[in-house]
Amino acid sequence: MHRCSTAWRAVAPLLVVGLSLSACVTRPVQQAEPHWVRRGEGVFWDQAALYAVGVSNVGDAPTDARPSNVLKREADQRSRVQIATTLISYLNQLVKYAAEAGDTAVTEEMQAIHSAILAEGVVVHRWIDPFSQAVYALFRIDRRRIHGAMMAMWQRDEASRRRLAAQADVIFERLRRQGEAWR
Repeated sequence: MHRCSTAWRAVAPLLVVGLSLSACVTRPVQQAEPHWVRRGEGVFWDQAALYAVGVSNVGDAPTDARPSNVLKREADQRSRVQIATTLISYLNQLVKYAAEAGDTAVTEEMQAIHSAILAEGVVVHRWIDPFSQAVYALFRIDRRRIHGAMMAMWQRDEASRRRLAAQADVIFERLRRQGEAWR
């Protein structure tokens, strides 16, 4: 009996250290929360692009589906809706400008322009909260792509296109400055 207790005393510290290390290894490494996640759902601008954050929570997924896939699609869709709403405001200001300049046919083209601009955007990043399992999606549309899509759909003479492009820049900057308050 003396031998067993001596052997046990020699092995016990190694066993404790081994179990402690294995517990550390099996825990998932937590990724730091990206800065855009802290903003919450909404739209923000910088000099080069328009961004939107969409969020979906575990309660948004049906119980019979794979929650992570459903939540990713839902977060992506919500980020697109955020941008779509802002683009409507942006394009409404352009319609108002065009109407003041005497171009009343522009209203009919705006839906096509809106769709063309949205098609230029892409989800550039997703993040899953390790605690709540909420999925965050970051949607981005490059400023040059907004202008490119708009000018491709704008069926007017070159002078009218240049005026619209200049006004689009002015409106973009105005909305960007208003969006900075959200930061």
